Amino acid sequence: MIISGGENIYPSEIENLLGSHPTVKDVAAIARPHALWGEAVHAVIVLRDGATTSEADILAWCDGRIAGFKRPKSVSLSGMTRCAYRDGQDFASRASRSPMTRSRRGRGR
Repeated sequence: MIISGGENIYPSEIENLLGSHPTVKDVAAIARPHALWGEAVHAVIVLRDGATTSEADILAWCDGRIAGFKRPKSVSLSGMTRCAYRDGQDFASRASRSPMTRSRRGRGR
């Protein structure tokens, strides 16, 4: 879950929306640190073979299709690795957080 300005945002909702874009083959919605809101939505997108688009096109396409606070604030049009442990390896994106806000799962509860 992404928490932006106290609002809960489910990545699957963003992924389902962006996955319906005609040029998108695969997508992962992840949290990025944001100075004002705590976290912001970032989309990592893999395009279909031969398809082209831009970050601005993707962001404009989202307008009117999803609430403003849920819209991605940034987009990466690149490859990503899927694995059995976590889709899109979102744990790597959260590694930049301070130690006080990182999850401590599996550390001697």
